[in-house]
Amino acid sequence: MLKLNSLQRLLKRKRTAKKTKRCRRLLSRISEFDKQRMQKFSGPFRDEQKASLAYAIGMEYHRVEKGLTMPSMRLGFGQPIVSGLIDLIRQYIQNGGSINDFEIHHALKVIAEYHQLHIEENYRLDDELNKKITQVLSEYPSVPSQQRKMTPASLWQAVGSDFKAFSASRHSVRHVEGKVPTQDIIESISLAQNAPSACNRQYVKVTLVENYDLVQKILALQNGNKGFGHLVEQLLLLTVDLRAIRWLAERHDVYTNAGVFAMNLSYALHYHKIAHCMLNWSVEEEPDRELREMLSIPDHENVVLMFMLGNAPANFKVPLSPRRPLMEILTIVDK
Repeated sequence: MLKLNSLQRLLKRKRTAKKTKRCRRLLSRISEFDKQRMQKFSGPFRDEQKASLAYAIGMEYHRVEKGLTMPSMRLGFGQPIVSGLIDLIRQYIQNGGSINDFEIHHALKVIAEYHQLHIEENYRLDDELNKKITQVLSEYPSVPSQQRKMTPASLWQAVGSDFKAFSASRHSVRHVEGKVPTQDIIESISLAQNAPSACNRQYVKVTLVENYDLVQKILALQNGNKGFGHLVEQLLLLTVDLRAIRWLAERHDVYTNAGVFAMNLSYALHYHKIAHCMLNWSVEEEPDRELREMLSIPDHENVVLMFMLGNAPANFKVPLSPRRPLMEILTIVDK
């Protein structure tokens, strides 16, 4: 009997080793497949292509929008960003783009709003930038955009309404005050668990951080909270459990499911009248290691994103953040 058990263990080890070897070969192959697509199409490798320029312009004008809505907006902010945005617009047009294309149209409106604000405040921008702004708006006249002014009443007015109104009323709020009740956050997370999950594995994990000093250390590692991060006293971190992956073909599913959960959580927070904003966790190795050590995140979990939380102040602004025309994102296949 002892020999039989030993033989069974040996066979099991051999099967495990064989499976591991096969998985490693497959992982190498699909990783190469992913790498080749990234190198062929993604912005870091093809930043001169028209589509990549359009996405870059969208990102840069949104940075200006965020600056225009900061809690304590600093006049003269973001001048290198605005200058670079104008350069991107000109490069896009030289590559055959039109000023009527979605990103360009709105980028010019944001530049016009930025320019108008500083004229009204009698603030002198850098001479070179002022010249660039004047030239581009002379060539492509644009009506200034206007970022949204909000109050708690306007932010929460559609809570309890039909879903169409409720969804349209949700906004990312970067100007927050103080802490919200922990129980309201817990109930929001519980509600978010209604999100669908692949094969009901539910591999998204949530960490709530309520220590202000620790929150600030975490935000120092994140690259998108300048100008408002100091106001944040509560954070939610979403991680995914890599042990839930059954087949290597599911390599992206953990992040897909985290995105589904995150959107449901955003709606749940809005339902509970908790002002919030999703923050990316797009970092390289070292910040990720620091965060893992800081919060004792196990090695089998990957950090996906975080939410900053707080109370909505009496008056605040949110970026206009216009959405693309529906037919730019919709493809209908009927044959």
